[in-house]
Order: sequence, then C-alpha cells, then structure tokens
Amino acid sequence: MNEFIQMLLEVLKGKKYWKTIQPFILLGVGYVATESLAFEYIQSQFGFKPSLRLFVGSYFFIRVTVVFAGLALLMILFQLQPGRGVEALPGKVGSFVRRHQAIIGFRAMVVLLVVPLVVLAFRHVGPHHVSTIRIKLLNEPEGFAPDALAYLVYELNRQQKSWFYELDFEPFNPGKLTTSEAEEGASQERPKLYYSELIAKGRPLIAITEESLG
Repeated sequence: MNEFIQMLLEVLKGKKYWKTIQPFILLGVGYVATESLAFEYIQSQFGFKPSLRLFVGSYFFIRVTVVFAGLALLMILFQLQPGRGVEALPGKVGSFVRRHQAIIGFRAMVVLLVVPLVVLAFRHVGPHHVSTIRIKLLNEPEGFAPDALAYLVYELNRQQKSWFYELDFEPFNPGKLTTSEAEEGASQERPKLYYSELIAKGRPLIAITEESLG
C-alpha cells in the first residue's frame, strides 16, 4: 500500500493541478493519522478494541471529522480570491494590505463564519455531562441504612467530577400530589414509575424503592 501511495504521488506531482490538490492530500493524510490515533487512544484509555462500526459512530471519530471538515472548507474558501490586485513590493506592508484588502477581508469573514460553526458542531457531538443527579426515596425500604447510602454517595462525589449526586432522604409522599396527579397515578399500570417522572420534572433522578417498576 505504501508503494502504491508513493507511485500515485509521483504521478500527481507531474500534473498541473498538483499545487491545488496538494494541501487537500496532506489534510487527508492528517485526517487518517488522527483517526488512527483516536482509535489507539480508546484502546489504551478504556481497555477494549471497538469494532469499526462502533468507532465510526463514536464522538471521537465524529469530532475529528468535524474539525477536518472545517479545515477543508477553509482551504476551499481560501482559494477563492476576489479582487486580487498586483503584488506589492517586499517590505511595504501598508501597500500590500491596500492592494489585497478584498482578499484579506474575505478570508477574515470566512474564518469568523467557519470557526464558530466548527466549535458549535464539536461541542454538540460530544458527551453531555450531567451537572446534578438527584437521589430520592420513593419509600423507605425495610432494613434501609441511610448512613451507608450517604457514605456511598459521598464517595461517588469524591472520586469523580463529571456528576454531582444530591441525596434527598425524605420519602416521597403521595398525599402531596394534586387531585389530577393522584387520579392519573392510580390509573397507571406502573404507578411508581409515574411518580418517579413527576419527581424528576425532566431532570436526572435516581429513585430508590424495593418495589418492582415492571
């Protein structure tokens, strides 16, 4: 494969369009190398070798693709040179800027448009950390040891910083539900699950009960 790539490059170097495509070839090589490093990082960091399908769907692969797609877009747009003037003499910075102000302005606008889009896409495809996860008792199980749970939650908060577990020892009281909520809960096949969703209010929640949720 290496010999084939070398032969292909030698052929391309003799073409008129070599200078145009050379940056994109280098970018492609950099993209493949970076994805390979990301694959190796997953193996070393998490201790398993993902399948190609799993890796392609991971945020590692997608983030690298987003960055290189942004670089490729910048390179394409940078080749557009509106209103290019005559080259200025070396050392005359002011004259150079005036002669090429259209190109400079265009490229600055391109960077200001493309870079924020790449940053937003990079953040969007990444993992979303949860700031707070509430732990709530749906009812107090028999033989329950609150101090043991409190110690466990404390250790979870101490050993990692991705999530913060907030412990609520007060058992859920169905008597505080509104009439409509109580009626809806009574009609549910899995009332405990319904109550959990009410307590969560769209936020992350760990509900503790010894009863089955179905």
